[in-house]
Amino acid sequence: MKLTYVNLGEGEEAIKRTLQLMSEFVKTGSSDFVVIDTARKIIKDIPVNRYDEAAAVFDWVKHHTRFTRDPWQTETLQAAGLMLYQIQKYGIAWTDCDDLCILGASLMRSIGLPAGFRAISQDGKNLTHVYGLVHIAGQWIPWDASNNSYSLGYEPPAARQEDYYVD
Repeated sequence: MKLTYVNLGEGEEAIKRTLQLMSEFVKTGSSDFVVIDTARKIIKDIPVNRYDEAAAVFDWVKHHTRFTRDPWQTETLQAAGLMLYQIQKYGIAWTDCDDLCILGASLMRSIGLPAGFRAISQDGKNLTHVYGLVHIAGQWIPWDASNNSYSLGYEPPAARQEDYYVD
């Protein structure tokens, strides 16, 4: 596996560049056979219902990841395939909020569910957290897998938010 290091800059520009890179990771991940195969296995026993499929993927991601912060003063992004490799090898992947978004959105998009992200600020200034969005029946439904107690549709409180959609 190859690691690539990119200088993202600082402040809002770095956050926007990170969200763009996350979108690129999701586009690539959602067409990866391992990602597609994993998503299909997750939903194989689910009746054909887009909401239930999204909920199954969301629950699977929550139960196969552990929220772990990035290295000090370093932003890392993991490809969905790498996280699936960790899950296969160790039973769990170590992820932060952006990695959770990449994994969940890649899995959802690989089974035909449009995906996006919502970046939020609790103080109204700096965007400090990101979680996923899935489009079902004409609406964008939030999902935040960073806490096992959160359910599909839950959103943490925010003073400011910005949405980004994977095209």
